Amino acid sequence: MFKHILVPTDYSETAARALDAALEMAERFGSVVTIMHAYEPAQPVPYGDGMIWPAAQIERVAREALDDLVARTQERYPACNGILKPPGAPCDAIIAVARDCGADVIVMGTHGRRGFAHLVLGSTAERVVRTSPVPVPTLSPRSMGVEPDAAAKQVEGHAETSGA
Repeated sequence: MFKHILVPTDYSETAARALDAALEMAERFGSVVTIMHAYEPAQPVPYGDGMIWPAAQIERVAREALDDLVARTQERYPACNGILKPPGAPCDAIIAVARDCGADVIVMGTHGRRGFAHLVLGSTAERVVRTSPVPVPTLSPRSMGVEPDAAAKQVEGHAETSGA
């Protein structure tokens, strides 16, 4: 049914669980799995009297993390590869990779943000679901019995105490 499964990752617990689900699908259908990571553009960092952009270091770390995840995944399921997308909007990168690699499904985790945290931090998964040309099953922390991420909890807690 699915020949090519795309699994975007941000290396979170929900992304790991989405990868597990995608691998189960792949084993069932004999699919190719592409794991992708789209990292955010480097932000300038003050240094002396100026600013530096640590883009090369961020790309190196992102590449190493992706290569490590792909290598570990290939031990379980050899028909797996990885794509690192250069800085940009993650949603756009996910849709572009899905089209470029011919994915017929995108399996991804969500962070389960609600309320103020969702408003402030947004939802890449939601944007992908709305704009994807292929089906996008999503796995939320709550559906897996995992706590929503700490950042969302902190922002939600701040909103509740500040009256926002």
